[in-house]
Amino acid sequence: MSSESPSEPSITSLGPCSTAFDVLKATKADLSGKTAIVTGGASGIGAVTSEALAKAGAKVIIACRRVAEGEKVAAEIKSKGYKVRERGEGRRRERGSDAVRSVDPHRSLLASTSSWRHHETSRSFPRSLPRSAPPPLSPPPLSLSLAPPLFPSPFPQGSASVRQLDLADLSSVRSFAAQVSAEEARVDVLVNNAGVMACPPMRTKDGLELQIGTCHHGHFALTRALLPKLKETPQPPARVVTVASLAHRSGGLDPEDLHWRERPYGRVTAYGAAKLANVLFARELARREGGGGGGGADGGDSKLLSFSLHPGVIHTPLFRHVIGEGRLASVLNPAMDWVGWGVRGVLTRALGFPGVKTVEQGAATSVFAAVAPLSFIGKSIPNGSYLSDCRLGETTPEGKDDALAARLWEVTEKEVDAVLAKKSSKK
Repeated sequence: MSSESPSEPSITSLGPCSTAFDVLKATKADLSGKTAIVTGGASGIGAVTSEALAKAGAKVIIACRRVAEGEKVAAEIKSKGYKVRERGEGRRRERGSDAVRSVDPHRSLLASTSSWRHHETSRSFPRSLPRSAPPPLSPPPLSLSLAPPLFPSPFPQGSASVRQLDLADLSSVRSFAAQVSAEEARVDVLVNNAGVMACPPMRTKDGLELQIGTCHHGHFALTRALLPKLKETPQPPARVVTVASLAHRSGGLDPEDLHWRERPYGRVTAYGAAKLANVLFARELARREGGGGGGGADGGDSKLLSFSLHPGVIHTPLFRHVIGEGRLASVLNPAMDWVGWGVRGVLTRALGFPGVKTVEQGAATSVFAAVAPLSFIGKSIPNGSYLSDCRLGETTPEGKDDALAARLWEVTEKEVDAVLAKKSSKK
């Protein structure tokens, strides 16, 4: 019989309704002394992921394009009892608050500081919920003054800082990685969370198709640049968590035409291709850098753990680019916000699980991949796996195609190197 009380979930009980904070409780996560980077950490599930990792004790670097938005998230984290680091403090031992306040898992910093979206996107969304938006379907927990703490003891090392990163500009990626490598003593967790979705035909600053250029090439270049620091961590294995999507099932990935120069461009198909690239990247990274893989009783034979994941369908303006721009979009996009609430309510009541997740639920699998104990991963989750709902997920044959993954890595590496070489020659 399990020793867990009904209010303390076990790892195996985590599922589609679990929040990022449920994951922390179930795994008894302790990231004290470790450093975590979250791209797109200024909004959406990235902000919840940043908050959760800080609560587990990590020194979190919020990497985002809009520094002001990131600072709001960092300030919110500070208000909940974690320390906000000033620039350049990475190599100094920090002392935060001696007590961590209890956090309401149904009301994260997202309600007041950022938008309802899956990933950080190329243009901003409304920064708050409509005033008349329905409350969460689940009953609210006790007030902060009465609610029991999420952990039996605080993790005073948790903190948050902000650095500028534009994944659609490989110069920005290179500068960010160089700064982190110079200023941080270690990097233990990298969460590749940021992305864009279903954009009209657009290009990055380097001429790459915007969706795959941001979601895949930007994160590829970032991860590769930080690999030395990740592999140097005093407590291996380091972890690289890449947020993909169920949309990867639509395929459409052609390594010989990643940027849709020879094929008709479809914004939804291109998004699926970018997300499939995320799945294959995580798989190939595990093969190249994972050493012994995720096997073994404690996963200790792995040099680096790499996972991709589907966060769930989040209550977000997903149709922002699908509907289009202009006057019609200004009417339909707010309407879709209310449709999202309605769909979530119907599915939750009829099926017993949220067909459309909250941001706290959407961040759960990212946090799970970052903090799940090695003993559990070694027994249940092979290195390079695709996850969903805090457990092993099902991908497509393409998502398991090692030859396709290797070819994608080769082509991506050549394209990234060519861009960076061109930028260097202009200096």
